[in-house]
Amino acid sequence: MQIDGIEIAPETLREQWAVALMTKGVIVKLTIRQWNAKSSLKPEDLGIRFSNSDVRKFMNKYVYFGNEKLLPPDVIKEITYIANSARINLNNHSFDTLWGHFVPNTAFASWHEKNEVIRQDYIKAAKRLVERYDDIITIIRRDYAVMARDVWNRLYPNDQGGATDAFIEDFVFKVVDKIPSPASMIKKFGYEITYFTVPLPSFIEDDITRAETTKAERQEKTATKHLEAQLERETRKIIEEEYRERKKDMIDSFLSATVSSIRGHLSELCDDLIKSIARSPKGIRKTHVRRINKMIKDVNLLNFHNDEDISKILDELKREIIKFDGDRNDDYVMGRLTKLVEVAQEEFVPDEFSPFVEDIEAVAL
Repeated sequence: MQIDGIEIAPETLREQWAVALMTKGVIVKLTIRQWNAKSSLKPEDLGIRFSNSDVRKFMNKYVYFGNEKLLPPDVIKEITYIANSARINLNNHSFDTLWGHFVPNTAFASWHEKNEVIRQDYIKAAKRLVERYDDIITIIRRDYAVMARDVWNRLYPNDQGGATDAFIEDFVFKVVDKIPSPASMIKKFGYEITYFTVPLPSFIEDDITRAETTKAERQEKTATKHLEAQLERETRKIIEEEYRERKKDMIDSFLSATVSSIRGHLSELCDDLIKSIARSPKGIRKTHVRRINKMIKDVNLLNFHNDEDISKILDELKREIIKFDGDRNDDYVMGRLTKLVEVAQEEFVPDEFSPFVEDIEAVAL
């Protein structure tokens, strides 16, 4: 293929296209910290005794007793649900690449808006946890007092009087003592977002080459540092050669995680829809329409690489699916879904491509 009268090999063109795509989004690292509210459970916590030290050693080596929860289940469930919602939201708006979650510019605003709502919910939930601290301690005392009586019965099966107040209080105290203070607890929660750009292969390679040449020329002027300069040149040469070898793998990995991934996902969705509609005695139902509309929205959101073949069919499908039942041609919809499966199974490479020079230069600067 020729660009501005210059013949460019297909592999080089593919590399330039991939590098340009890497500038069309950002790597998002989402770090959610929370107190796990668990403590290791020991045999004695359950009132379990061993006949001798050898059995105890065996149990310590082969048997794991698990954890005891230090927060009520409903509190843990709320915090965990919000944290999982944040991760799901990022997954739905990104591609899992070698460098992390790549959020294309086409999906960034949608992800950011939803993420901010989730982040605020998480902060509020953490604050509520501290505000409810005294009530939570009361619940933990009450619930673990029940366990204390059960443990007493295991330790002293022949005692008819039941667990003493002192035993229950000591048992409960040991559990509550593992719960951090409100000030310490709130510090264990965090919701952090970090942004990165994808390291662009051609720039890294050029930087390595320039750095090696400049460094070598400068250090060669100093005879006393000749050995140091030689060692550094050798080190950089090894790094450069290794990078050159890995560059193709990095390009392939990025395209596989993004362009190929969305096509593969689309193929699975359409295939599942086709089977579901075929099983339906009434053909396309409202649930199918909702699923198709959601699929179109999600795919268009992540179509940062301008996959025109897919976009064209999705537009045709959208125009037909919004029609009323009597006006909609179900056979045409099925045909478009089938066509999507066929197209999505093919590798996508743009027929025409001009490198996004301005975008690349902006990132380089």
